[in-house]
Amino acid sequence: MNWEAILLSLKLAVCVAGILLVAGLPIAYWVAFSRRRWKFLVEAVVALPLVLPPTVLGYYILVGLGPRTFLRQPSRASTGGSWKLLGRSGRRDWKHSSV
Repeated sequence: MNWEAILLSLKLAVCVAGILLVAGLPIAYWVAFSRRRWKFLVEAVVALPLVLPPTVLGYYILVGLGPRTFLRQPSRASTGGSWKLLGRSGRRDWKHSSV
C-alpha cells in the first residue's frame, strides 16, 4: 500500500476543511442573518457545488479564465502573456510565456 499517497490525501483533506471552515462560517452567518437586496446571488453561488458536478464547475472556471475573456485581460496586461502550468520540461510549476 502506498502510505505516502494516503498521507498526502489526509493532509490535503485537513487543509481544505480548514480553509472551508474559515471561509464558510462568515458567509453562512451573513446569508442567515442578512437582509441585503443581493443576498440571493450569494446563496446561488454558494449552492453551485451542490447542484453542478465538479467537472462542470471546472469547465466554467477554465472558460471564464480563458485568454480572451474580460476576467483574463487585466492579468495579461500586467504580465505581458499567460501563465502555463506545464512548461517544456513537463514539470508541474508555473512558467511564464508570452502567447
